[in-house]
Amino acid sequence: MLVTTTNSIEGFKIINYLSIVTVNIYREMRKGINIDLTMNELKNEAMRKYNADAVVGIKFFTYSEMMGCRREIAYGTAVKLERK
Repeated sequence: MLVTTTNSIEGFKIINYLSIVTVNIYREMRKGINIDLTMNELKNEAMRKYNADAVVGIKFFTYSEMMGCRREIAYGTAVKLERK
């Protein structure tokens, strides 16, 4: 499973755009931002729901939601790939 902020992956051709994939995670503020954990959730969602090969065009946001809690949002497009 590949993930990227770009809209394409060098050496691969996107053969099917499957769906937008989104994850919303709430964490305690005292814990550091863990982008890897959030990206893993995004990858798992794309594989589980759509059997995707990659997620392209990823965006990641984080902000304080309420006292002592932070919200992390990541989204991208699940796609099927083939080698060029």
